[in-house]
Amino acid sequence: MMPLTKCFVIFFIYFTSSQVIAAGPFKGPAGYGDAFPGTRYKHLALDFMTNFGESALATGDGVVVEAHEVDTRDELPVGHRMQPYGKYIEIKHGSFFSSFISRYGHLDTLSVKKGDIVKRGQVIGTIGTTGTQGPMRNIPVSIPHVHLEFFRGTDNRFNPMEYIVGCFKADTTYAEKQHTYPVNCVE
Repeated sequence: MMPLTKCFVIFFIYFTSSQVIAAGPFKGPAGYGDAFPGTRYKHLALDFMTNFGESALATGDGVVVEAHEVDTRDELPVGHRMQPYGKYIEIKHGSFFSSFISRYGHLDTLSVKKGDIVKRGQVIGTIGTTGTQGPMRNIPVSIPHVHLEFFRGTDNRFNPMEYIVGCFKADTTYAEKQHTYPVNCVE
């Protein structure tokens, strides 16, 4: 776990309507499972806010299983289960019996394609505002961030913070199950 003495430009955000309800330094599992005010809709992901166009990073080694370069907001009908992600990437991590997929949504550009092998900390795209947000999936994303989900099977999502150990450092050796933030940290 990272020491709290370091200063990071990483923020957690979640939305209702077009306003930000909560924003602050990202310090832990805040964001996963939070309900949108006035609804039963739960946010089963973590959102990392940073500047538009900054690098989105692979959280761990794996194979790109999906690289969707068209903004789903323009392509799919409102309410479609994949519509909120905008331009997104999915990476399969781990071996057959212990594998899971990480999904990175709301990207502006993609730097990888389906079938590419990626390494932890590798740039996979840039942060953007594609896709939609909110419980009805009908509000355009207006604040640049990457939406990070971990799931097994077709959509069995679980909290990414169970695996994330902190910021990516090129000189650090990580265990296969250890993942790092999907954005660069500023110390």
